[in-house]
Amino acid sequence: MNLFPLVVGAALLFLGYRYYWLIAGGIGFLFGLNIGSAPSGGALTGSAIVLGLVFGAVGAFTAVFITALVLNIAGFLVGGIILVQLFAYLDWNVGSTLVTFLIGGIIGLLMALFANDFAKIFISSVTGAAIIVTSLQADIATASFLYGFLVLLGIVAQLILRRRFK
Repeated sequence: MNLFPLVVGAALLFLGYRYYWLIAGGIGFLFGLNIGSAPSGGALTGSAIVLGLVFGAVGAFTAVFITALVLNIAGFLVGGIILVQLFAYLDWNVGSTLVTFLIGGIIGLLMALFANDFAKIFISSVTGAAIIVTSLQADIATASFLYGFLVLLGIVAQLILRRRFK
């Protein structure tokens, strides 16, 4: 089991609202890590870690300087991915995955636009929980329960932290 996704997922799950740049940096790191490890069949190499750090740094710096844009893009992407995955899990076929993604993306974008604080909490909790559950490679029933539990835990923990630090 790879420790990197668990650490990034936990950081997103519990600290995503307070450190919003962590959302973009963590996702950038995992993206770079996946790209860098692809040529070696998924094995972690030094170059994969360096590439992950570069993508993570670019994502974090971009989030600091272009926060609203990054949050809106993340809201769109996460909303689309969540709706597509939810429909696939429920075995609902609405005709087009692209249409489902766009509808979910619009919902995620609207959340990011109108509920900025909660959007940060929700997006980071959903993303962190997904990274953790995916890296554990559990069976579908365990993964479903754990995912729901982690999302709720992340939202509650971040709401408590938000209230404490305001």
